Amino acid sequence: MYQKPSQYDHIAVAFSRSHRKWNSTNRSALYRAMRFPMEGKKVLDAGCGDGTDMLHFQQRGARVYGCDVSQELLQIARRKCPGARLEQCSFSNTPFRDFFFDAVYSKYAMQHDADIAAIYREVRRVLKPGGIFVFLVAHPFRQFMEKRGTNYFRQEIVHSRIFGKTLVVDEPSHMLAEYFSNYFLHYFSLLSFREQVDPGTEKIGGCTYPGFFIVKAAKK
Repeated sequence: MYQKPSQYDHIAVAFSRSHRKWNSTNRSALYRAMRFPMEGKKVLDAGCGDGTDMLHFQQRGARVYGCDVSQELLQIARRKCPGARLEQCSFSNTPFRDFFFDAVYSKYAMQHDADIAAIYREVRRVLKPGGIFVFLVAHPFRQFMEKRGTNYFRQEIVHSRIFGKTLVVDEPSHMLAEYFSNYFLHYFSLLSFREQVDPGTEKIGGCTYPGFFIVKAAKK
């Protein structure tokens, strides 16, 4: 099936090189949230990028799977994490079976989809009852600042300058209410929530504010 090119295709190599330097803060937060036994568990990285996080969990004994819309990043991931099953697709519409995964995680990827609810429906479909769902996303307050103070409630494209402003990616803005929707709270149990500054993101006006938040939940 034809997949239209991703905005990450033309920056895949630069992105892969830079995020090893700049992503230590959010990567540490993700790994803390994923501290549970993984030996033999089927784990999906939704928006797997270049495969760095999949390799980490594979080394912890997980059976890793990944999906991403960028063919170029997937090519890097195949070299970095051999043995992983990788699919080029949106993580709101994956080819995986119902109730297949023990855990699903996503780092700095979900906010690229305009429809967070569609992602939640897909995660609920592929995750086993009691399975763990961890996601880390651009904080809506950060996106509001990057919009330079326009309407918080209106979804707009944000030009996000990352990795010391060396790369620019476009993503739709979101509200907190989209992430903590009635659907999410009905079908998932919230286990933890944390907000953090991200040194790799642009600081508007010299202010200090959260660059991302990270959620750990369990499917009911």
